[in-house]
Formats: sequence, C-alpha cells, structure tokens
Amino acid sequence: MNERLQQLMSFHEGLEQNRRNALYASILLAVLVIAGVGYWSNSAATRAVMTHASYDDLTTALGVLDEAEIVGTIDNEGNLWVDSSQLGAAKRALVGKSHLHSIADVGELQPGLDPNTRKWALLRQAEGDIAKTLNDYDYVLASNVAITPFHEGLFKGEDEPATASIQLKLRPNTNLSQEQVRSVVASVSNSVRGLDPDRVTITDQSGNLLADGTGAEGGTIADVGSELATLKLSHER
Repeated sequence: MNERLQQLMSFHEGLEQNRRNALYASILLAVLVIAGVGYWSNSAATRAVMTHASYDDLTTALGVLDEAEIVGTIDNEGNLWVDSSQLGAAKRALVGKSHLHSIADVGELQPGLDPNTRKWALLRQAEGDIAKTLNDYDYVLASNVAITPFHEGLFKGEDEPATASIQLKLRPNTNLSQEQVRSVVASVSNSVRGLDPDRVTITDQSGNLLADGTGAEGGTIADVGSELATLKLSHER
C-alpha cells in the first residue's frame, strides 16, 4: 500500500504544472459525474405513494408498509416515498386503511383489482384531495376527512345518503365565522357527488362542533349546554 502511494506521489511530482491542472480537472469532473448519476438514479428509483399527508398518517402508513416488508421514507414536505418497483405493492397495502389519505396516482394501481377495492382507493384519494384543499385555507393547519358514500338500499326508503365528517386543526387563537364554516361545507359537498351540504359534520381540534350535519353552523358543546339551560329556565318560568 505504501509503495503504491509513493509511486503515485512520484508520478504526481514528475508531472508538469499544466498536466497537473488537467489531472485535477479530470478528477473533479469524474466526481461530479458520479455524484450526478447517483442523484439521478436515486430520484428516479423512488415514487411518492402519499403526498402532503399529516405526520400521524405518514407514521401509520410506514407501519403498514413495514408489515408488508416495504421500505418507505418521509421527506419534510409530508410525502411518503417507496422504491418504484414496489409502488403497486405499497398502494395495495395502503388501500384498505380508512384512516390513510392522500394516496397518490390511484389510476396507476395495477389492473386486476376487484371493483370494490378500486372504489375504496378512489374514495381514499378523494378524501386526500379534499384535505389538501382545506389545508390551503389560511386558517387551517391540517385536516382529516372521512366520507361515507351514498348506499342504495334493496328496498324503497332504505337508501343511505352520503355523509362527510371533517376535523380541522385551526391556527392558534382562530375562531371561524359562520361564513368560513359555510365555505368549508361548500368545498366538501361540491367535491363529493350526491353529498348534501346539510350532511357535512365539522369539528375542530378542541372538539368544538362547527357544523353538525343538520344544516346548522357553529356551536360548541358548551354552547349546546347553554341553550338547553336557557330553554329549561324559560320552561320553569
């Protein structure tokens, strides 16, 4: 080893200055090319299976992938990445998890899935898309969306209408006005076919009921208790 090192040093010292400069440039260029190829190969070898998801959803998804023996990585933008060769397997592993949202590129799921599985995947994607829209609101930090699609009953009068349950994590010291609540309700109902605005329930991270799914906006549990107390007092009088 020492002998080879001495040979290299002797070779280097025997070079003219212009040849040394050319050697340095060649080495630098080779390092840059190797680094570029490595970066390109790594970026091309991974695909996003979840995008702009909450930390809780990402960690839960990582657990699901770990059970399926699939390696996933999370970046600072809320994306979950897997090896391109395992993209289909990762999506299939996540599809049946109702608490996971923002599954990316559902259309790329491998053919052969049964209709119910594909419908479930599309529903999960719809929930993720709605959550992304709500998260863009200035007063929303994060959101969780759960949709129950319309279900046609076997007999007349047994149909179950579509409903949506929304949980918002609002920015500190934020109280939504009725107009803002109506805006959230409209965004959700307009994104789901057959969803009546009156069937959208909204709560915040403190448990405040902002829309109760009956067309009434606003109101916390304390507000409801206060109203009941007022009614009782009026009745006693």
